[in-house]
Amino acid sequence: MYVDEAHFKSTREILIRRFQLIIDAYFEECSSMIESFKQAGMKDDIETMSRMAHSLKSTSATLGANKISQLAADIEARYNSGDITNWEADLEQLQQYFKGTVEEINQLMA
Repeated sequence: MYVDEAHFKSTREILIRRFQLIIDAYFEECSSMIESFKQAGMKDDIETMSRMAHSLKSTSATLGANKISQLAADIEARYNSGDITNWEADLEQLQQYFKGTVEEINQLMA
């Protein structure tokens, strides 16, 4: 054999567990960012809302969560131009996309 099968499988398991830690951190961070987005919206804090959208965009893109990443990019662009007129609808859509993202990632991790 060219590969020590037991060692290979052990290493794979370690990496899978580490990836699960990354996924858990992503879920926690996104949840926190969406809550911060909501709190900032209630205060008309466009700077924080834009920063949260930017962070959601980048973090999600890293894991291939393209739908929420694209939504966050669109929100960030609008907010950077000063338009937060539909922030509550944006929040609802972010929450919906995040829920769908969590469900799909959990299915992929099973």
